[in-house]
Order: sequence, then C-alpha cells, then structure tokens
Amino acid sequence: MTQVLEAGAWEQFKAMGWELNTLIQPSPNALKDALAESDALVSMLTDRLSAEVLQAAQAAQGGRLKIIANHAVGYDNIDVQAAHNQGIVVTNTPGVLTQATAEFALTLILNLLRRVSEGEALLRSGQWQGWEPTQLLGSSLAGKKVGILGAGRIGQALGQLVHLLGAELAYCSRSPQPAFESQTQAQQMDFQSLLKWSEVLSLHLPGGADTFHLLNAETLAMLPKGAILINTGRGNSIDEVALAEALQSGHLGGAALDVYEKEPSVHPALLSCPNTLLLPHLGSATVSTRRAMALTCLQNIQAVFAGQPAPNQIPI
Repeated sequence: MTQVLEAGAWEQFKAMGWELNTLIQPSPNALKDALAESDALVSMLTDRLSAEVLQAAQAAQGGRLKIIANHAVGYDNIDVQAAHNQGIVVTNTPGVLTQATAEFALTLILNLLRRVSEGEALLRSGQWQGWEPTQLLGSSLAGKKVGILGAGRIGQALGQLVHLLGAELAYCSRSPQPAFESQTQAQQMDFQSLLKWSEVLSLHLPGGADTFHLLNAETLAMLPKGAILINTGRGNSIDEVALAEALQSGHLGGAALDVYEKEPSVHPALLSCPNTLLLPHLGSATVSTRRAMALTCLQNIQAVFAGQPAPNQIPI
C-alpha cells in the first residue's frame, strides 16, 4: 500500500488482519519490490504504475498482485491495459469527490472575480489605507457566461452551483446531457464555439492523449479578452508556457489552477503571472471526501478478495 490512508479506513484494514506496507513517494524500484510482496495496492496519482513496473512485480512472485485500488477518480498514472494483461483489477473512486471538487472550483471562480487573494495580500502587506469606493473592484458571477469543458459528474455539479448564482451556462462534452440542460438551461457547444463564448472557462477533463495541451497558444487565443480560466481537472490539459504568455500579455484576465502538468513542480513562468491563483491540489481535500475515497478503495479490495466484481472496476 502506498501513502497514508484516512485513519478510519487504515484501522479497518488492520482490524481485518492485513499486513500493511506504507511507502511515501516510492521510486520505481521500491515500488517494484513492494508490489512483488503485495496482494493489493492502494495507489495515489503520484504513483506511476507503468507496464514495466507491473510486469516486473508480477514476474517476481508469479502474479500475486490482484488489485490496484487508485485513491482518485483519474487513473492516467496507471497502464490499465498492462494491468489487465497481468490479471490485475484496477479501480478508482468516482462519485465520492464530486461535490467537494465542484465547490472548490466555484471557490476559485469567486476568488478571482471578487479579487479575494489580492485583497488579503494588500492588507497583510501593511499598505491598506482604508476603504475606498473604487478599491479592488471585481465582478459578479451573476450574468457571467460560464463554460464547462468536460460535463461529467464534477462539471455538471459546478454548473448547477453557478446556475443558482445567476450565471449563463454552456458546455462541451462527448455526448449531450439533456438532464443537465433541463436543470440549468445550459446549451451544448462544440469546443471552439465554447471557447469564443466563455467569459469564465472551467476545465473538468479526463487525462490522456486526446486532452493533452488542449488549451494551448492557439486555443487560448480564442477566449474573449479578459476571460478567466479555472482548472481542477488534469494539469496536462493546459500548455503552461502558453498560459503564462496569455496572462502576461493581458489577453486573459486571470487563472486559478489546482493541478499542474508536472506536479509537484509548478512552471516558473506561472509564479510571477498577474491575477493568478495557484493551489496545491486541494480539490477533494475535505475530511469527509478523503474518508469516502479511502473506504471506497477498501470496498473494492474486499470485493476482489471475496471473489466478487469490484464495484468501481475500470473497464478496458
């Protein structure tokens, strides 16, 4: 098992008599060695489970590892096809972090629109001279054109929240979402039309080759001047150099990022950009959500050990 699980789930693992091995940010070789002696793995997004790692682990003990329970919704850290070829079930934690991540995305939007972080920095610097009628004027979410890029569970949950606050909604998704449209009056658009329309664009994309650097110099230029960009999805959906240039030039009015292409590294160009909010991957960081994620991992492992289908098995 890698990383430290939420305490309640950890106690349940121990109560079942399971022997636990905790690794923090393991190297590929340490991961291979640990997997060779493991029946199950609870992995984090930072654990890179390549075909080479999985093949080496299974060869060492004749296929002992039965399940990888990824402590996340995304699973682009795992070669799922290679795991399947080695007889390893791969699971994730969908659903349980939807509300927390949607709420966090809304927090980022409101922070940028109302210039919350700028205001706090002004006060802490000792330069605040008192209330002024034109000081740090922001804008309201009501009436804003909010684009949702990737209308899965989280994207739709955010859409419902911003709809309640009076925003106009549009989305781009692989398939129509008629229930979402009915609930929020959102309109479906193609990718380029959504970019040109959105005053606020929130990314909720899966990982993979299809979404790699989907937001680049060319596509960022399609956003209206002054638009703000929010990313709580996958860091590699954005070309960070191109984003920094769009912010420095003033074409974009701001950006709030919770994920990065090469976490935990943040591209240096972003650190000095104006009106940019950079957070350390906090989207699902509530006590109840992390507990639910850990317990979902446990339930998937229990099912596999009982000879039953895992509730959240990732299909090939």
